Amino acid sequence: MIDFFEKSLYLKGLMLLIKRDKKIEDAERNLMIKVGKILGFEKDFIQNSIDNLLENPYITDEIPKFSNKMIAESFLLDGLKLSFSDNDFSPEEIEFLSEVARQNGLESEYSSMLKSYLSHFETLNDNSFLFIEKYLEEDRDQVPQ
Repeated sequence: MIDFFEKSLYLKGLMLLIKRDKKIEDAERNLMIKVGKILGFEKDFIQNSIDNLLENPYITDEIPKFSNKMIAESFLLDGLKLSFSDNDFSPEEIEFLSEVARQNGLESEYSSMLKSYLSHFETLNDNSFLFIEKYLEEDRDQVPQ
């Protein structure tokens, strides 16, 4: 189950990721809006957050620590998708994801994720799906009818 705090942490972490290279491309913006909507946030809130991201002094660069490794793995995979969505390999974004992996005890897994992502880039960089959707679908499946 992914609670509101975890969803907020996920969204904020991805916001911090796109902030790393000090520019926000349209592809990143569009994918962030999609992620935010999937997580249950209002489109206006997401757009406003993105618009103010680079200038907002109240957004701390604290590395997200998730409550379980599966959510952290999903974050890393969606983070790779977001990092490469503008077809620009940003060392700052990749380093941020590496820090997230370390913070969540996934250093060795991240190395293999990055290699796999790079070797399957064309297939995985399709923005029609996000890895977090799997866990949200599981939550919906567990709701009593």
